[in-house]
Amino acid sequence: MTPFATTFAVTPLEFIRALRLNEARRLLTAARADGLSITAVAMEVGITHLGRFAANYRLFFGESPYETLQRAGRS
Repeated sequence: MTPFATTFAVTPLEFIRALRLNEARRLLTAARADGLSITAVAMEVGITHLGRFAANYRLFFGESPYETLQRAGRS
């Protein structure tokens, strides 16, 4: 195990993925006011593969990015 993984209990890649997904969720919940699309949010946090983004987002949060937007009051 690397010192990073020992300290944070995740690999560096998993750590970066979690940071990006958490920032994407924050932006999606604020997207109604900002007018951002799911694609724009993904690009903003450095994610370029939208299918992988949606799959990882669902695994991490238990809902799709679209469902997050709906809960935030945007359809």
